[in-house]
Amino acid sequence: DRTVLARPAAQEALQDPHPSTCGTILAETQPLGLELAAGPALKQPLGPSVRGVLVKKVTGGAGHEAGLLAGDVILKVGRTNVQTPAELTGEVERRPAGHAIPLLCNREGAVFWVALPH
Repeated sequence: DRTVLARPAAQEALQDPHPSTCGTILAETQPLGLELAAGPALKQPLGPSVRGVLVKKVTGGAGHEAGLLAGDVILKVGRTNVQTPAELTGEVERRPAGHAIPLLCNREGAVFWVALPH
């Protein structure tokens, strides 16, 4: 099951001069170090499109340690789908400290897991 990133939409969201208009929040719950926005729709070959959370900027912290990059789209926190920055940060905050959190990500069409230190 290969997901294809709608690359132009992700680039457009990254370059938005008015981030508040696309739901951007600075998820600087200090350890995350991520600036997030609602992501573009990602098309799946044999199913409906899915949405995720666009990483607009990595400022350090756990996001940097996990290897996240601007333009990545986070699809799941563990087994839970996330579509908004609030859903993502809420799921991360619900997890016990001291354990890495698995994130399912899409980077330019490649889908992969990363371990977010928590």
